[in-house]
Amino acid sequence: MRFLLQHRAPPRPAVTRLRRMPCQIGFTLFVLCLPIAVVELVLQLADAQLIGSPQWRPLTYSYAALWRGLLGNWQPNFPGQALTMFFSYALVHTGLPHLLGNIAGLLIFAPRSGHHAGRAGLLVITGVSSLTGALGFVLLSGSVRPMIGASGAVYGLAAAWVYWERTSRRGAALLFAALLALNLLQWWLIGGELAWEAHVGGMVGGWFGAKWLDRRRGQRNRR
Repeated sequence: MRFLLQHRAPPRPAVTRLRRMPCQIGFTLFVLCLPIAVVELVLQLADAQLIGSPQWRPLTYSYAALWRGLLGNWQPNFPGQALTMFFSYALVHTGLPHLLGNIAGLLIFAPRSGHHAGRAGLLVITGVSSLTGALGFVLLSGSVRPMIGASGAVYGLAAAWVYWERTSRRGAALLFAALLALNLLQWWLIGGELAWEAHVGGMVGGWFGAKWLDRRRGQRNRR
């Protein structure tokens, strides 16, 4: 044991870790944005009849969107769709304004949350927020229309940032005002078709995801 301790590589300086963090978060942000951008680009090309068929968009919604009816007596397109839709809905958008609004949200909030959560934590919060966003829509909405978009994850990342930056009442109020402004912006961009239930669910997931990461980090430090 002494031999191993004496010849173990020295820990990396804190400055080096801080310099690497923006690059790591930037790559993770790229990984988060790439799939939703590629899906919408393909559908845009199909809409313009440059590839495939204009039917690709409604077909994609049929297979990937969140349909509350599939939790009842609706017939799924494939086995397990009632489970996969809780995550696949976040990959699909109604068009470029919807997509760009969510990408803007990711560009704003993901680096801020990632500064506290790290690369793995950022992925955890994004995944949990997408799931709780879907659950929020299922539990709070009575609509039978499909729900799509990555806004549940965006609002989860925003809520995680609020959790870590709640240094004062005034600061918290300003941050929540920013979330309200983002809601209004998205409402305008997509013509009033706003799934606020998914935003609420995503924020709950992001807040408690950040709290869980903090608690887990504290337990690790006590060992």
